Amino acid sequence: MAAKSAHFIGIAGIGMSAAALLLKEQGWTVTGSDEAFYPPASDVLAAAQIPIRSPHAETNIPDGAGRFV
Repeated sequence: MAAKSAHFIGIAGIGMSAAALLLKEQGWTVTGSDEAFYPPASDVLAAAQIPIRSPHAETNIPDGAGRFV
């Protein structure tokens, strides 16, 4: 089975970060981007080792990643 990959635009929001964590727990490779990162979401994403980038830009989306907005 191929690894599943998802990129969340707006990942630092409480709802998006929670969805990202659920996919990570299911074995997905998860990345995200946002304009700014603040606790508690930034701390939780860092603890889960989910890479986040700024800003919202197509160049921050890894090739092959599903996009959740």
